[in-house]
Amino acid sequence: MRLWLAALMLSFASVVPAVAALQVQLHTSGEEGFGRLVFEFPGRLDLPGYQVNFDNNVLAIIFAEPVTLPLPDVSATLPQYLTIGRVDPDGKGVRFGLRVPVSVHSMAAGERLFVDLMPADWQGLPPSLPPEVIAELSQRAMNAAIVAEQESKAEQAKALNPHVDLRVGRNPTFTRVQFDWSVETQATFKQDGAHASIVFDWPVPIDLYTLKADLPSEVLGVSNRVISTGSSVEMTL
Repeated sequence: MRLWLAALMLSFASVVPAVAALQVQLHTSGEEGFGRLVFEFPGRLDLPGYQVNFDNNVLAIIFAEPVTLPLPDVSATLPQYLTIGRVDPDGKGVRFGLRVPVSVHSMAAGERLFVDLMPADWQGLPPSLPPEVIAELSQRAMNAAIVAEQESKAEQAKALNPHVDLRVGRNPTFTRVQFDWSVETQATFKQDGAHASIVFDWPVPIDLYTLKADLPSEVLGVSNRVISTGSSVEMTL
């Protein structure tokens, strides 16, 4: 019985998958007056947990999870600051020998960690992120805000169940199409040549049967399309 139980335990242990190490790329560059290390995690939008330690001329970046990090020859790419680099045996950290005393400053930017090595006598504010990185992060934040607003609108639509009554009024010199919503809504109208669209801010379908059943002479066709930002009524004039 003991032998059988031991064999079962070994068999179970053999099928437990190993935790995959995170892929990380290291970019080094000599900037004007300082050196820069950039740790980039492709395929992510954020960083794993990390710590930046500096003691006894050794710079250590410790991650909360094991990483796979191909190290360049840092003594060749940043010879004025670094002598050697190595990854810890457990894969959770990378350490660099420092050639000269420095001040260390780190910044997280999405899936990238910037670590700047500045001379010990550095004066003023630490270096900032590259302008293109700042612009990219701003665009990401804007996109995230748009998505959050769309998701919020979709949840409100589930709770309020907005619907619209369509009315068509015919007059001697014009035709009026009226959309009466059960809840407050906003709309934008655009026309480009023979194409016109009305976009309402509720992402729900609109029944256009009343209009389609007897199209006015000014309208050749009409359709409805529910999109992420609302409900669009498309007309060919």
